[in-house]
Amino acid sequence: RAVNSPGFILSRQNIHRLLLAAMLLAIKFNDDVYANNKSYALIGGVELDEINILESSMLTLLQYQLFVDQEVYSKSLKKLNLQFRESEKEEKIRSCLLYTSD
Repeated sequence: RAVNSPGFILSRQNIHRLLLAAMLLAIKFNDDVYANNKSYALIGGVELDEINILESSMLTLLQYQLFVDQEVYSKSLKKLNLQFRESEKEEKIRSCLLYTSD
């Protein structure tokens, strides 16, 4: 659902925080016992306030629906892979342009 949200863009600048928020929610969704957000913030290299905001934002983005069936997962994975490949191509083009301009 997040991948299909308007304005959602996966980039090198946000992938770390996106994965951190997704892992935090997955742990809380699947486990009865888990660490507090302060521990996950420390592990993820972010401040407690930021991980709280990431968690809340991700829940809102997912419309509080954390279960994902196989069909939705497969479609989303394909879309993410395509978006990542496009991003990689753009980055290679930019680096070539920077290299040739020197």
